[in-house]
Amino acid sequence: MATGARRAVYPLFQLGGPQLRIFRPNFFMLAVRPGVPQPEDTVQFRVSMEMTKVDIKNYLEKIYNVPVAAVRTRIQYGANNKRNHKNHRVKKPDYKVAYVQLFSGCNVLAVLNRVWLPAKIGISSQNKSWKEPTCLC
Repeated sequence: MATGARRAVYPLFQLGGPQLRIFRPNFFMLAVRPGVPQPEDTVQFRVSMEMTKVDIKNYLEKIYNVPVAAVRTRIQYGANNKRNHKNHRVKKPDYKVAYVQLFSGCNVLAVLNRVWLPAKIGISSQNKSWKEPTCLC
């Protein structure tokens, strides 16, 4: 038996207890323009293949405070019709598409500004000079 090894001891889980750690998700969400017309309250995202519908809903509600009514997902298979210089088939990678339906009365542009704009221009939520747009929900 090894005498020098110690195991880390964490406190037991208690319902309603304080959170000890904050985990940031290792996912990405990219708002994209839909190829076909969508309803007014629907936003299309390209998301990580590992994300589930529950992950997408929690991601938007907890991080961006966006009210989500429903989430639909599909997997878009990459094209397999290209060939490289050795005449081998080259397949583009697959990706997952999420259609997020917002609650009625929520402004889609305000949601896109909240999700897409800060990441695009490099503004963090801790920066006090930037005012977060309000969601008209």
